[in-house]
Amino acid sequence: MTTPLDTHALSEFAAALVAVHAGHPAHAWLSRSLGRLRTLALPADTPLRVAMARSGRMLGGVQLPADTLEAPLPLPLSPFPSEAWRLVDLGRAALVREAFEGASATQVADCYAKLLRSGGLSEQESLLRALPLLPHGEGLVDAAIEASRTNATPVFAALALDNPFPAARFPALNFNQLVLKAVFLGLPVARIRGLAARATDELARMVHSYASERAAAHRSVPAGVEEVLALAQQRAEAI
Repeated sequence: MTTPLDTHALSEFAAALVAVHAGHPAHAWLSRSLGRLRTLALPADTPLRVAMARSGRMLGGVQLPADTLEAPLPLPLSPFPSEAWRLVDLGRAALVREAFEGASATQVADCYAKLLRSGGLSEQESLLRALPLLPHGEGLVDAAIEASRTNATPVFAALALDNPFPAARFPALNFNQLVLKAVFLGLPVARIRGLAARATDELARMVHSYASERAAAHRSVPAGVEEVLALAQQRAEAI
């Protein structure tokens, strides 16, 4: 998450993929929108909110092919989880990054929180996937923690899976709660980035307690329980 990311390079990369996978009209729209946002000065965020909403119609639900993200672009998200990202996610990440360029940490945090609150579910997914690519990440933690409490599983998965932001930024309690929720929802915990390094004794205790409650109630225990406990054991032995 420390790799420098050039905003213009990200925009050009996103636009190139849109041209290939969504056609000329979508490419022309994204290029115009990115150019407009380069002149944006937060907190005047209306053009960004309009572009975020319209991107769903312009870029659609195209999934990124696995081999399209092998370009030499300095993305602080390696390996890039192309199987989890849609074309619209990449387009929106570029839009937000352009709008945030040069803004203060406070302006970025305020605008990001507003976007999360006002956006639809698809926009929320994109915003959460984009977290590792945005500036002033330390100021986005509170909004991300709040988003982790969502009842919408796809939105939660966008934050919890294939995303290095929680492991890199969340305090221990919030990260543990995120992992426990992923286990509860039956999500593949192997896709929680950085879990092995943060599988503490306290996380193991929380997961074990949850599994015991399930067993006592004669309910099935998710497979993720054993995975988390095994990682915690490996970490403890390595210390």
